[in-house]
Amino acid sequence: YFDITASSHASPGKKLNFESVAIDSVSRKISFAESEVKLDFGAFGKGYALDRAAQLLKENGVQNALLHGGTSSVFAMGNPAQVGLRNPGSATDEIKSVSLCNQGLSSSAVFHDGQNASDIINPHEQKNLRDDAACVVIAPTAAVAEVFSTALLCMGKARAEKFCVENIPLDLQVLWIDKISSEAQKVGRV
Repeated sequence: YFDITASSHASPGKKLNFESVAIDSVSRKISFAESEVKLDFGAFGKGYALDRAAQLLKENGVQNALLHGGTSSVFAMGNPAQVGLRNPGSATDEIKSVSLCNQGLSSSAVFHDGQNASDIINPHEQKNLRDDAACVVIAPTAAVAEVFSTALLCMGKARAEKFCVENIPLDLQVLWIDKISSEAQKVGRV
């Protein structure tokens, strides 16, 4: 459910996924089996950038920092930091506060305030997500949090709950937010 090639811009009936990407490790070249395949690193790029920034800060003697990559991505290093979670459909409606310590947090939402079409694609259906919800993941790195928040959101609540019960390691925490109820509900270990 996490595929950096997922796109709603493919021709009807054409299913594009990472299997359309060929990586030649010797020549260090990437090629595509279909001309419409594109790589979109946005689903974990902010998390990766936060992890790298934290690494640079540590290398330069900074022990405590709260790195913020926009409204959906955070990495806290050193002393614990409180981070508020808000209803993704509201700019001000905080619904829960969580404590982070040497952890990343990512929140993926189907819709954002004022948005009427989701920019997140279910890679199995090649369609924009439609259920109005959000998934929050706390992980040892911001990049891992980004990947899991997007993948679990694409799965939908029921499938995400099942996946969390069967697969989520102890160092991940997962919360599901239904916009309708505006409450954060435990899906994985919290």
